Amino acid sequence: MCAISTAGKASCGATARDGRKTGVYRRRRPAETLLYRVVQEHLETFLSLADDPTGNGLPGYVEPEFRKYLQCGILAHGLLVPSLGLAPIPGG
Repeated sequence: MCAISTAGKASCGATARDGRKTGVYRRRRPAETLLYRVVQEHLETFLSLADDPTGNGLPGYVEPEFRKYLQCGILAHGLLVPSLGLAPIPGG
């Protein structure tokens, strides 16, 4: 059984031959990256400039992909819990 620390890390206790911990989960924190901050700060301006009627505009998938990127890794937008093939949780 894996333990999850308050720092968002899960350790399954395995150790590689070179002494490194294996099976350690580190939660993504995209809002702490430079790319995330640039997209977050400039997305609306970029989209309004790309919507110029004199140009071809953006393909339809571009805006939804940027918006999904800004939600990815943010716990308030949901959490994926992978199935490990264990018995279901009663009432869950």
